[in-house]
Amino acid sequence: MRGGFQMETLIFVTIIGLLSGLIGCFLIGIVFAIWFRKKGIYRARDEKIFGGVCGGIAKSLAKQIKVEDSATFALILRLILIILFFGFGVSLWLYIFLWIFMKKESIKED
Repeated sequence: MRGGFQMETLIFVTIIGLLSGLIGCFLIGIVFAIWFRKKGIYRARDEKIFGGVCGGIAKSLAKQIKVEDSATFALILRLILIILFFGFGVSLWLYIFLWIFMKKESIKED
């Protein structure tokens, strides 16, 4: 046998890397969801495209810096997540886990 990696070793390392990345995103998603819950950040019901994660975070940020239009913040956050997805591939999993673990915004009674 010659030095270097064999195909089985390369496949094993790739699978371990993918699983560790998935588990890392899962844990980060849970930590963020718990932290968001303590800060009162919920998935938005009205400003959402998929699950309301970006809309909810943007609404909370807009309240903190006292801006009326949170749609701009939601758009910027979505663009950042898209750039991170194409750059690192992590943000899709993080978004999915936040979608699962973040509580949905309560219905406001008028």
